Amino acid sequence: MSVLFSIVIPVFNAQDFLPKCINSIIRQKRNNIEIIIIDDGSTDETPAICRRLLKTFPFVKLLTHSDNQGVGISRNRGNQMATGDYIIFVDSDDELFPRALLNLEKHIDLNDNPDVVVLHYKKETFPKSSYQLIRGMRDLNHDVGKFIQFISQKRFPLSDQWAFAVRRKFIESNAIAFSNVRIGEAELFMSSVICLMETFSGMPEQFYNKNDRDGSLNHTKGIVAAEACLQVLIDLYTNQNKIGISEIKLRFYEEYIQAAFGIFSGLLLLLEDKEIERLASTLGNYSTLNSQFKKQPENINLIMKEDSKDSYGALINFKSKLLEVKINAIKDYCESFDSVYLYCRSKYTEATILCLDGLGKKIVAIVDDSAEYSGTSLCGYETITAKNFFEIRAKDDANSLIIITHQKPKVIKKIENSLIRRGINKRQIKSIRY
Repeated sequence: MSVLFSIVIPVFNAQDFLPKCINSIIRQKRNNIEIIIIDDGSTDETPAICRRLLKTFPFVKLLTHSDNQGVGISRNRGNQMATGDYIIFVDSDDELFPRALLNLEKHIDLNDNPDVVVLHYKKETFPKSSYQLIRGMRDLNHDVGKFIQFISQKRFPLSDQWAFAVRRKFIESNAIAFSNVRIGEAELFMSSVICLMETFSGMPEQFYNKNDRDGSLNHTKGIVAAEACLQVLIDLYTNQNKIGISEIKLRFYEEYIQAAFGIFSGLLLLLEDKEIERLASTLGNYSTLNSQFKKQPENINLIMKEDSKDSYGALINFKSKLLEVKINAIKDYCESFDSVYLYCRSKYTEATILCLDGLGKKIVAIVDDSAEYSGTSLCGYETITAKNFFEIRAKDDANSLIIITHQKPKVIKKIENSLIRRGINKRQIKSIRY
């Protein structure tokens, strides 16, 4: 049976990598594809490249935005244009492996057209994760409840929408959509897909090559990120009411909301009062805030319990309580150390610095090997390489604590093992996850 694939590609100023992406699809040599490109207000040569593709290939469709609206809106419009049996989301700087679509077509036919196919992708930061996920799925016997428990245990990132091929009619019948925000837009879509799907399968053949590119929206910080994260939370809560789901699915969904709220909390710590005022304006008054979070986990209840009659006051008070909680948590395990190193420069490092400054703790330096941060400083603290760190440690026997500020358990474990191998006492290593 021939399966028509709709490949949705949002693009913005993608002149340097879009041709390679498109070529990886064209070289599949399949006649059962449509490529839907959404040019999201590009200001470089991307529009010209798209027009040439439109003229050259009859299976290319093009939608152009006059201004940049974000990938969430772009993907939703791509979905609306799609006519295929399955929709595949491709980022403009990524590629499909050779024979990817042929293998996927065979897999779908053999597995009776499942709602969702989990795809084997290669990602530089997690080269084995997707294959391990798919290999583990073999024992699940297509049980959706077991699948949800499995991906929860593996902490599979739901922001990776390109790791799934989703049946178009399933998307349409359940009215599943991306959030209209610039960061975290995939969470609403993918959590809905997972909770509403009835059938799934995993394809073991390599399908997708994910290229992590510096400067992506995922690295956006500050008020923009906080606003987007808050909107995602609201969308998730609103969506929760429409998902009449089993206890297993509901627990998964609530855990995911908790994780999203953790990210929001970390971002909130870094905002100034004026920025929080702007954040609050997106919610309206306190009653609006309260109505948005009808089924709030305990940490969101902290906002609700405040005496403030408006969302600005509630957020200000919550930030104060949050900072107090974080300071006390850090205080418990750094009290006996003279100084601190922060290992990994992430979006949460600044929040950790804020807490340590509140304790009056001496911060020696931030450790990170990324070329992006080489020779830079954060909040007045120098960023040094791991090599520099061990050189300083060799000369200085000070009683210092190393705090790893990273979100991914695998990365934390890798750093911990590396430090221990280099002679660092385990009691001198702690990790902070928001």
